[in-house]
Amino acid sequence: MVRDISERAAFEQQLHYQATHDALTGLPNRDHARNHLRLLLESNDADPRPISVLFVDLDPFKVVNDSRGHQVGDELLRDVGRRLRSAIDDGALCARFGGDEFIVVHDPSASSLRLGELAAAIHRTLAQPFTVFDQRVDVSCSIGIASSHLLVDTDELISNADVAMYRSKSQGRSYTTFYSPAMRIGLEEREALECSLRSAIEQRSVDVHFQPIIELATGSIRSVETLARWNLAGKGPVMPSEFIPVAEETGLIVPLGRLIFEMVSRQQVRWQSAHPDSELRFSVNVSARELAHSDWLSGIKRILEETGAEASGFTFELTETALSSNISLASLRLQQLRDLGAEIALDDFETGYCSLTYLREMPIDTVKIDHSFMGELDTEDLDNNIIALVIALGRSLDITVVAEGVETEAQLAMLRSMGCDQAQGFLFALPQNAAAIEQLLWPEFDESTIGKLLGDQS
Repeated sequence: MVRDISERAAFEQQLHYQATHDALTGLPNRDHARNHLRLLLESNDADPRPISVLFVDLDPFKVVNDSRGHQVGDELLRDVGRRLRSAIDDGALCARFGGDEFIVVHDPSASSLRLGELAAAIHRTLAQPFTVFDQRVDVSCSIGIASSHLLVDTDELISNADVAMYRSKSQGRSYTTFYSPAMRIGLEEREALECSLRSAIEQRSVDVHFQPIIELATGSIRSVETLARWNLAGKGPVMPSEFIPVAEETGLIVPLGRLIFEMVSRQQVRWQSAHPDSELRFSVNVSARELAHSDWLSGIKRILEETGAEASGFTFELTETALSSNISLASLRLQQLRDLGAEIALDDFETGYCSLTYLREMPIDTVKIDHSFMGELDTEDLDNNIIALVIALGRSLDITVVAEGVETEAQLAMLRSMGCDQAQGFLFALPQNAAAIEQLLWPEFDESTIGKLLGDQS
């Protein structure tokens, strides 16, 4: 008797493929990668060699997914999968681990690429712009690498690579980090910090400080930049450079930003009620995650209505990163804010092509020169020329120019000679709480303090 089982065999093969491969990208899935790695480690007992895992996480995929929709996000992941396959050789296995995370299992006996070369190849291929549904999308990646050693198992090796990847993310974009046991301590601290920050937002125990922005022509305080500050019980003040990146990465920046804006709105109403003639503006920072969030603008409107604050008294500060993640959405959001009566500032302004494009295509009222240009302002001709160029550009476009990070009287004198509009920095005042800033602004304020710094304006 003869029975044709080809159809059943093909069906079983299809089921096996579906069970071991990711439906979206076609790459091996998490289970396939773990089994492959387990077999390599088991065979490694007879022929010891360092099996390695590269944990790859996209930056800033969540912003792209939130701002442009899941359809664009899914197509981007497919393109990323194709590029990763092309970046590695046949001796390495590339798998989708979940979400925007991928892993590459590297066996040195079967691969012609060394670990450093493999990581560099991945960075290069993902750094090239993607075109998704006729839209340009730019992403990069953070990579963590861990290699096997005695007694290491499959899950531990993957976990170590994941820990190293988080260390890369903490350093910024396009970093590769090799795992070391000391990183475990840092990861536990980061998780504890995230948990504490979440509780602080829920309990509204985050503070707001204000840093004055000075009108150089008159010496008056034109506006104040609002900054989040946090005192952690048992630890004391936590630096913004520690908790803001955690908030950005976890999405806590959205409720944190909402809380800060509500607190600032209430402060605006209190000060306006006490000093009706005041024209003080409040400058508020907006992250890429906030701008991309579907409910962000409606939340801003709701807070304004609930508190009675005036949108015309606010300037919303955005960085190039916030704008570049989705230019069309960013342009729409900025125009909506302008329609409310608010002003827009481009923070950390540089002189590259993208920066100039934003000035031409978006409703920008103010540019803030990054504090990095202030370091050698009184000695470096190059920095002087760049700042003078930005000031002249702002004047020609009727855009206010603010210099950040002013710390010396020499820097102040140079900025005044160039005709810079406004400045902020430690030379004038540190970020302070509302009570301290109020002493600077109203009857108790002695104008001679800033007057001495600015010199006689008469």
